[in-house]
Amino acid sequence: MAVAKKSPRKQSAPKEKNIHLDVRHEPVRKVLFCNKFAIEADGENRLLVFLFQSRTGDIYDSYSTVVTGQDMMSLKDNWLDYLGQIGMELVKDADYQVNLRSMPIKISTIESSNFVRLGRVGNVAEFRFFNFPISRMLDRGEIAPKSSGVETTFLALVRCDLSLQIQFLAALFENEVEN
Repeated sequence: MAVAKKSPRKQSAPKEKNIHLDVRHEPVRKVLFCNKFAIEADGENRLLVFLFQSRTGDIYDSYSTVVTGQDMMSLKDNWLDYLGQIGMELVKDADYQVNLRSMPIKISTIESSNFVRLGRVGNVAEFRFFNFPISRMLDRGEIAPKSSGVETTFLALVRCDLSLQIQFLAALFENEVEN
């Protein structure tokens, strides 16, 4: 009696869908001008901290958010295109990145961002952090049509010098390679 062997089941790649986001700009929950940043890895996810530190070392304000590795990968091409468009070089002597373990800061709130927009006017750059509920789409079993888009929550607007934004993006992707 011949026994038929089952062929190993091929695992299919997860299906990806493009979604249209309705990036609303009001009301924003946090507005900050920062002069320092920190990045901490937690597996594939990244804790991003932006802060304003005085010359004497006092921390006046900060904003913290986590971006998952999956979300960073979906945003990476857009961010790299943005860097290519502005054509700026990394400022090697700038000291924008800090180590959180050596900072006199206590983080009390960490938000979750799954969409981040970048922009600039002259030498002033900005990060716009948003969150949208993926569960609402999954519960309905559908993706919102382009005309309506998926509603987002505008979590934070973080402004900084353009050189800080460039150094942040370089450090974020360098950190990605190392971990």
